[in-house]
Amino acid sequence: MSSSKLQIEEIIDRALAEDLGKGDVTTEALISSDQQGTGFIVAKKEGILAGTGVAKQVFH
Repeated sequence: MSSSKLQIEEIIDRALAEDLGKGDVTTEALISSDQQGTGFIVAKKEGILAGTGVAKQVFH
């Protein structure tokens, strides 16, 4: 694994830890920890999308 990918993973881990904190009581009550889902990013207008590689890592 490249050093830049490791650096990105470290940044993602820190950002998620900051955002998640101790968790969300409602989410924990309604959704089991092994449940998975699928999402889509939809653009309403034509444009340039950057950062998809990082987004894939965040939501994996």
